[in-house]
Amino acid sequence: MNLDPSDNEAAALTKELDNPTAFLTLVGKIIPLQVTGKDGGPIQHQGIDVPAKETREEWLARQAPAVADKTLH
Repeated sequence: MNLDPSDNEAAALTKELDNPTAFLTLVGKIIPLQVTGKDGGPIQHQGIDVPAKETREEWLARQAPAVADKTLH
């Protein structure tokens, strides 16, 4: 059994070139059909775990009360 990723990529490329119809069918399934948002507006997206736009000092000042509470217990 060969687990070398470069060999797997070469095999996949060979299959793609041997049967372009099947390859293009798969490509068509991953390309989005909608390139604009609802009613022609911009595409909406939501970031996850976006860091707050604050300095280190602001963050430390905001965290100070919580840290003080934990050290008292």
